[in-house]
This record gives sequence, C-alpha cells and structure tokens, in this order.
Amino acid sequence: MPPVWIGLTVAFASALVTNTAYALEHDAAAALPPLSPRRPMRSAKLLLGDRRWLAAFGAETAGWLMYVAALRLARCRWYRRSPHPGSRSWPSPPRTGTRPGSPGASRPP
Repeated sequence: MPPVWIGLTVAFASALVTNTAYALEHDAAAALPPLSPRRPMRSAKLLLGDRRWLAAFGAETAGWLMYVAALRLARCRWYRRSPHPGSRSWPSPPRTGTRPGSPGASRPP
C-alpha cells in the first residue's frame, strides 16, 4: 500500500480519536465542580486529579500525534513547488500592460 493511503487512513483514525477524546473531556469536566479562571491552580488540580479527564486528554494527545504521523506519511503537495526560494508559489496571470477594467483590457468571453 502506498504511504499516501496509509497516511490518509491514519489521518481518518486520528480525527476519530481526537473528536471522541474532546467529547470525553467535556463530559468529565462537566461532572467536576465549577472551574474558574480566577483560580487556575485549583482548576488545574481538579482536572489533573480526575482520571476520566486525564485519560481523555491522553487520548487527545495520541490523536494529535497520529495526525503528525499522517502528515509525514501522506506528504500531499497541494501547491506548486517553485525552484527558486522566495518566489511566488502560485502562478500569476500574464501581464498585459493594462489595468483590469481599463478600456484596453481584455474581457473574459
């Protein structure tokens, strides 16, 4: 199997793991006492002390690492590579010497 297909499969699995982990994190945090940005250390202790939230956070991290691996495997190039560093990656329209909308400019058919 080509690495691109392996990468796309890993990316799909990464999306499933990450989104499931987000939902589990939300459910675990909702079951905790209210968290406050005014007391960040207390909030961090509550989150890190809850096994369900910590397991979901670990799964989310694993999903992100799977995504990084998928990017390395797939190596999709959605842009035109330029042989010269610093030059534009996208082709530009040809220059006609007239500004768009001026009387001498060509009009699309």
